[in-house]
Amino acid sequence: MTGDVTLYAQWQKAATAEYKVIIWKQNLAGDGYDYAETITISGNTDSTINTVSRQGSGNNAYARVNNVNKQYTGFHLDHFDQNVTIKPQGTSVLNVYYNRNQHTLTFQVQDYTYTKSSSTSSGYYYIPVDGGGYERVYLYRDSNKWWRDREWSWNIFAGEFGWVYSNEYTGDVYTRSNSQSWQTIKEIHALYGQPIGSNFPIVGTNGKEYRDSRWDPQTSTPYEEVLVYIDTMPDYDVTFHEDTANNEILHIHYYVEALPNQTATRTYNGKGFVEYKTNDANYGFFTEAEDYIDLVGFSKSSSYPPVAYDSRGRSTTPVWGSSSDAVDVYCYYLRDAYPINYQDGVYVKQVTDNGQTSEQPTDQPNRGQLHEETGVLYQSNVEAYGAYAPTFEGYTFVGWYKDEACTQPYTFTTMPEGGITVYAKWMMNRYQVEILDGDTQLRYFKADYHETVGLPNAADIPGHDNEVLVGWFTDEACTNPFNPATKIDDDTDGLDLTFTEGGVKGKLTLYAKWRAKLDSYIEVEYQAENGTAPTDSHNYTDGSAASAMSAPTGVTGTQFLYWAMLDKNDQEIEGAKYYPGQVFTVDVDNAKEANGHYKVTLKAIYSSTTAEATTLTYDPNGGAFADGTTAPKTENNLPVNGEVTL
Repeated sequence: MTGDVTLYAQWQKAATAEYKVIIWKQNLAGDGYDYAETITISGNTDSTINTVSRQGSGNNAYARVNNVNKQYTGFHLDHFDQNVTIKPQGTSVLNVYYNRNQHTLTFQVQDYTYTKSSSTSSGYYYIPVDGGGYERVYLYRDSNKWWRDREWSWNIFAGEFGWVYSNEYTGDVYTRSNSQSWQTIKEIHALYGQPIGSNFPIVGTNGKEYRDSRWDPQTSTPYEEVLVYIDTMPDYDVTFHEDTANNEILHIHYYVEALPNQTATRTYNGKGFVEYKTNDANYGFFTEAEDYIDLVGFSKSSSYPPVAYDSRGRSTTPVWGSSSDAVDVYCYYLRDAYPINYQDGVYVKQVTDNGQTSEQPTDQPNRGQLHEETGVLYQSNVEAYGAYAPTFEGYTFVGWYKDEACTQPYTFTTMPEGGITVYAKWMMNRYQVEILDGDTQLRYFKADYHETVGLPNAADIPGHDNEVLVGWFTDEACTNPFNPATKIDDDTDGLDLTFTEGGVKGKLTLYAKWRAKLDSYIEVEYQAENGTAPTDSHNYTDGSAASAMSAPTGVTGTQFLYWAMLDKNDQEIEGAKYYPGQVFTVDVDNAKEANGHYKVTLKAIYSSTTAEATTLTYDPNGGAFADGTTAPKTENNLPVNGEVTL
């Protein structure tokens, strides 16, 4: 090869691949969707998904997924993705969306029918009054206007007596039916499960507030008795008639446990509560089944039973039933606590194909539940819980998602009914790799976690005809060798973890080191002017590592200090001082030709004084010597820089 060559992998598509069908249910606000469940199915690659079909219609519509009916109380199938192709990578997703059923509660009262009149004759009519209802009045018609009053008096302009009209009425006039019938005065339209308590007490379209009224359902589903208040929209259309029983006005108060950051307005059995709702109505008496209502996110507790008071404010029993003289009943509810379930989601890696980067799943198995927070109160702030970030070797945590396929991010706000389940998305770590030959950049690419680095062949790197590639190093001085079999990760030697451009975890820069291409070996020679120098019997190549040998033996009158490397002219190389056992590089640039090979020389350097003696102490540090003793042992009168046998 004489230059760079780009090789392309050819892949054969898998015959089948998995895909996911994700079911979403409309959220309570009606402005988005919450994750419901994921169904994983396998099918033929490049084919269109055909395992989802529509069944039923209207509020009874549902999806059949892979021959399994998916029906949810209060929800109906709205739509699902069309023409989704099964990708061989296993990344295809078909979304199915369910909307909440829309329902209407109709409230009717016995009343006359009032019809707008087009009459132009004087007479009795009905006109609307403030606060609701109609008033019967006599109106006079004159000059195409309605008048409430008239008087027979002298008309100074006409010069004669006549009717003078006053107190003009400018509104509409109505006639009334001869008998009463059930008239609709209020309709509540809402999605299943949405809160509708703010509509009570009912205020009619006629402007009247039915504060004291009870309402009688005209069907037995889902209500069987008269009621005063409904907290959430049921999965039914219901018509109610006003119950006109003439009873004393009684009051029922609903209190829920205060959140830790709320100021309690009422204390009961040592616990703080805040008012949820108070109903005033034309009760004959209170009944537990109809009046001790269920509240979403709250529970009744025998430790905090309802309390009743009579008309004089005295505690009274029983609370419920016709034998009770209760005028005010206080119902207490404890706030439910739910878990936050942190589940494992998907593991993906970035793949670049024809310049386009996409995500593909890896083969890392799902690890199930990663963490759980329990006892989180309903409606409490959960923003801080979104900060929990797990770790996993080789991957970076991306964030929390609503669904297992991690297609929709989750925002932590307040604790909903039933708790929270979120799914972790993970991105395989990538590392930037730069390969340099001197100042020349040979390659610049990204490598995945635990991927080996593709290194160029020496023959493909120009400009080194008379050199041999020693290897690759992680430092520019080429002192820290890099093992080509290294599977790159955060702990790889030389990795710069401060480099994060392009979303990588770090950068690995590799440097090429070369040696001269020699026709023979290099000898390392030791010279000693005092004593006998050691002999190195090894043969070296350019760039090899060697260990400085022991001090000369038989030195007299002076003390050995170190070995100094000489250049080709037998001059000491500045800074090239080596002590016995210290590693140095055998460099042909410092070698002289000698008898058909090359020779690098190290010269013994001495002090002007006689050899100093020192001691060596062995401390077992809590252990024992071979002879069983534990006290430190000392060898005396050892020559400095001399060889010691341990």
